[in-house]
Amino acid sequence: RDRLFGLLFGLLQRPQSDRVLRHVFFAVRYYINRFPDLFFAGSTRYCAELCHQVLQFCNSPAEETRSHASATMYMIMKTNFLAVGNFTRTAVQSTIALSKFVGTHDVHNTFLHRSLAALAAYASNDAELQHSTFPEDVRGLTARLYVILRDTVTMQLRRDDHELYTDLQYRLAHGYASSPNLRATWIDNMAAEHLKHGNHAEAAMCTTHVAALVAEYLRLAYPANAALPAGAAAFARISLNATGERIADSARMSGADARQLCAAAGFSEEHLATLLYKCVQQLKDAELFELANEAYKLLTPILEQNRNFPALAEVHRDLQVGVFERIMASGAKRILGTFYRVAFFGDGFGELDGRQFLYKEPKVTPLAVISLRLQDFYERKLGPGNFEAIQESGEVDRSKLTKGKNYLQITFCEPHFEGADLAQRVTYFEKMHNVNRFVYETPFTKTGKAHGGVADQWKRKTVLTTEFRFPYMKKRIAISETADVELDPLRVSIEEISRKCVELDNAVRGRPLDVKILQMLLQGAVSASVNGGPLDIARTFLGDPDQGAVGGSYPAAELEELRHCFREFLFQCGQALMLNERNISPNQFAYQQDLKSKYRELNVQLGPLVRKANGAGEAAGGNLQQILQIVGGVKK
Repeated sequence: RDRLFGLLFGLLQRPQSDRVLRHVFFAVRYYINRFPDLFFAGSTRYCAELCHQVLQFCNSPAEETRSHASATMYMIMKTNFLAVGNFTRTAVQSTIALSKFVGTHDVHNTFLHRSLAALAAYASNDAELQHSTFPEDVRGLTARLYVILRDTVTMQLRRDDHELYTDLQYRLAHGYASSPNLRATWIDNMAAEHLKHGNHAEAAMCTTHVAALVAEYLRLAYPANAALPAGAAAFARISLNATGERIADSARMSGADARQLCAAAGFSEEHLATLLYKCVQQLKDAELFELANEAYKLLTPILEQNRNFPALAEVHRDLQVGVFERIMASGAKRILGTFYRVAFFGDGFGELDGRQFLYKEPKVTPLAVISLRLQDFYERKLGPGNFEAIQESGEVDRSKLTKGKNYLQITFCEPHFEGADLAQRVTYFEKMHNVNRFVYETPFTKTGKAHGGVADQWKRKTVLTTEFRFPYMKKRIAISETADVELDPLRVSIEEISRKCVELDNAVRGRPLDVKILQMLLQGAVSASVNGGPLDIARTFLGDPDQGAVGGSYPAAELEELRHCFREFLFQCGQALMLNERNISPNQFAYQQDLKSKYRELNVQLGPLVRKANGAGEAAGGNLQQILQIVGGVKK
């Protein structure tokens, strides 16, 4: 029987003449009627495979082919109903098949609509089953299939807008939250769309969500199986978003109900393992090696329970070579994305008008690149003269925008952390994973100008919170909350010096050492003549009031905080200078001597300004004096 099905299925998969195809459909219908248990009893893949193949012929432009395909599809439904008293399996598999088909192929709405109408007509005219629920059930199924078809055709019209297209796919997946098989299907379609555009992280997150969904139902169906992940919650270390795949009414779902749903949807331990393998590969493609390790942690108990030692050996080999060694080799070279806030203003944007999103762009994407991409797209869509990009990052006053014109505001953002969250995120990867708070800065002065002198330069920090965490199943996530904090000139300067300290410390501690980055930071740090640089800041707030210093108008505690930052800054410069001397090439000796000379001069000028308020102590204790003695020029 299996071989015969394989032969008939193979004939349906290959191009055939109309005459041959007609006879193949006759044979398939006979086969279904002769061996119904093969399709509708126990765990079998035949119903799913046949539904997927036959539905494709329902989209055929040839009327005769569509007619045979519709008749065959109806035969599958009727035989399923007669065999078990319902056609739940066929309904589930045909819905999944249609969702997959329309999500990955160009679909002719009229042809498929006619085929669905034919199914409903067959059921209404079938005298054998008129006194059962079957005719109404078929009409309900065809109505649901038509809704999927309609929504997908609408989605195809947005195919040229990748972000909007995946938003619509996401919306469809969300709409099937109560139908796990359909949700999984549409999330799979999203993953395929992301892979077409090289968005490996987003594709990996899609696969993670499907795996979490499957694990959630398997947990309910087989609670005694300790090898299975503890539902969606077990995926938190891969993505906190994936924990949202929990079943809302799981308390009311019996194990028998869960097992029946798993059988109909094809959810099994084997399927979960396949998803986890797929997840690992996609995470590695996205350079999210740490998360591949977490996925393997969910997979290995399944392999251990099944005593699959060859697979376990391969997992551990890949953990060493494909995961941990690649983490160590990547060092500071790994770039996991760049973030931009994009705000839409104008009727031409439709439902996007007035909304703002966080966009995740690949690797190091300059502002000019994303601006040009979005500008070119929307100029084509809205027409020349109907679109303009807003260059400033400040708040937009809509009353000052030209009516009938459409505007786009794009602003570079960085992940933002505070308190314990900041302390726990040590590595670059940790600062780019499971993040939902971002910040961008807008410089301003009280006179209305964007930029001014050190004493007049204010800064507005805008903290954005997104609905979900990056990386996610989508490249853009809506912003749910916005908060502004204004920093006065002293606080702006404290942040600036602290930032320089962190940059120097990271450069010194980075492995492998990047000498070019180290030297670039040193050059900018020790040059005393830079306007708005460290020396200019120190003179402005810590210098003599008779010479224009404004420190007297600020609290003493904040001035002392600035002094502490400067002492740390001098210490970090000295550390970097000594490290650079050990790593320069022979022809850079004169360059190193020039840096040392500038550093000594900077310390001479900064030293009196940054001593503690009571005159005691030097920067970073005795460590700075030791550095200065090594560099030369200043004695204790």
